[in-house]
Amino acid sequence: MCHEIVFDGVAWRDRLVVVAAYDFSSWQKITGSEEVEAYKDFLIEQENVVQQLKNNRTVLVIRVPFDAEDYQAWLKANPDLRDGPEARGIWALTAAEDHLKLVALFRKYPDLPRVPEDCESVRVFFGIFLAPLSCLEEADYLDQEIPRQDLEKIVRGLQAELPALTSFERVSRLRAKGARVVVCNHFITDWDAGDVETLLNQDLCFRSSSLYNYTPRTKIRESLEGTGEKSMFPLAAGLLLPVAFHGAANVLDFLESCLEEFCGMLPGFSEGVIAVIEKMLRRKGILGVVPLVPSYLAESLLENLVANLKIVVAASKGMSGSSIAQLTGN
Repeated sequence: MCHEIVFDGVAWRDRLVVVAAYDFSSWQKITGSEEVEAYKDFLIEQENVVQQLKNNRTVLVIRVPFDAEDYQAWLKANPDLRDGPEARGIWALTAAEDHLKLVALFRKYPDLPRVPEDCESVRVFFGIFLAPLSCLEEADYLDQEIPRQDLEKIVRGLQAELPALTSFERVSRLRAKGARVVVCNHFITDWDAGDVETLLNQDLCFRSSSLYNYTPRTKIRESLEGTGEKSMFPLAAGLLLPVAFHGAANVLDFLESCLEEFCGMLPGFSEGVIAVIEKMLRRKGILGVVPLVPSYLAESLLENLVANLKIVVAASKGMSGSSIAQLTGN
């Protein structure tokens, strides 16, 4: 039957994906390398390939402990194959389909290599706020670049509220320790959320600054004018402030769990962002909180905030102005 070798030791046939699990000793003999860090990077790359296959279709993954002695004997019995990634993948596939051999291999190697949890990663979050606008011109103020000193203050505030944001350090080609925070230099609407998330995921591994320069494709004022609600003031503009965490995946998992436990509520971050909005709008007394949520929750949270605000407005008989409208891309 046909099969495909997609990476060293990774083969798939139909809906079966088989992985030859090399311990460090076997990997050394295969590659001739003595570098432990390179071996850990290999384990991450191999696992990434498996995850891509799982994302593309429903598959059964079987990990086969690699046994050099058994492999060499199998290779001699199959002289049409040469030692290499393809042969090792086919060996793993045949071993996975031989129940007795697989059981014997697991008895000999009961512990499979563990994929490192410190893969260098990026997680994108958004601070969300409904900023009250009294006129269309105030949207121009919010379209301006956030001053560098204000962004640096927000970064320091996040570092103080999230102690896991220790100094970031790259330890190998694919791995890191610690984590850092990066804040975007513009407020955006949800029109640009997907674009900035893609760029942050692509760029942060190559940039060291804690500030990220991003020019929104759609200005806040343009988004507002696109709703056809120019005269509906006061108006609540749905603002997103992109924030990214960059570092070791296990540290980012911890940070995400902390934010989930806090329901995205970080008092210092909220105060810092609202202070920036007050400064840009040139007025004081803006009330509210700025929850910091993962990108996949941002749109639904913004919709909920708008829905709740509409309920409040409908119940407020004495409110001046005709309505409060949403500024989003939907």
